[in-house]
Amino acid sequence: ATYLERIKQTKILLKNVDAQIITGLFDYMRNEYRNPRQIKTQDGKLADYTLLLFEETVKAIFNKAVREELIAFNPVHSLTKVERFHAPDKHREYLTPEELTRFLNVECATENERTVQMAFGLSSMTGLRLGDMQHLRWGNIKLIDGVLTICIIQRKTKRPATIPLNDMALSFLPPREEDNPESLVFRLVKKSDNISKYVRRIKDKAGIEKDFTYHSSRHTTATLAISAGADISSVKEVLGHSSVTSTEVYAKVNLEKKIEAVSLFDGVFL
Repeated sequence: ATYLERIKQTKILLKNVDAQIITGLFDYMRNEYRNPRQIKTQDGKLADYTLLLFEETVKAIFNKAVREELIAFNPVHSLTKVERFHAPDKHREYLTPEELTRFLNVECATENERTVQMAFGLSSMTGLRLGDMQHLRWGNIKLIDGVLTICIIQRKTKRPATIPLNDMALSFLPPREEDNPESLVFRLVKKSDNISKYVRRIKDKAGIEKDFTYHSSRHTTATLAISAGADISSVKEVLGHSSVTSTEVYAKVNLEKKIEAVSLFDGVFL
């Protein structure tokens, strides 16, 4: 009622609630509303996921009103993406060149562990997801303009991906045991939980403290490429993103690291 009191609309009819009122409500909840139970710990601001839940609740109320023919349309649907609430950015863990080198130099105890290590290395150079690596076949590696290139249809997005292999990527390919284009490049264990177990083992042996998963190899590809000066569009194509917006997240991470690095200078001249 506080927001409605502020806009002097305490007796507004449901049918008169429009996108402007909903936008104002969302702005109020985002910027001004304080939860009295959290004042001492979080300044009373609502968490991002709480705001998302609030939006879903408001949307559900108006959807029900539409179904019962109390109103003609749901005003929440008229809001732009900027006006709505968003989930916070997930932290995308990646390995630095030094950490990746340590990970790849670990002496593995078993063949399965070694296979996961080499597949992780190739994913770090190509951005291939685990699902694509598990199904990568020798027939997917073709010679194009004199360069060995991975050519696949991504299992997740169903989009084609064409990724040239650099010298380091080639070093992770195992010896080809048979001349069958349908044979798997890596005979990885099938369960992703077991692959995660091997990644953790190698990580611990390498003395890498950060917590990461096999999927971090994909984040590593993007971050290292952008750090090396690759343009966003090229990295987008390597990762197979449908939109450059997804790729720009890694540029943001790289910028944050640069800001962090130059901020270290502040302490030198105190």
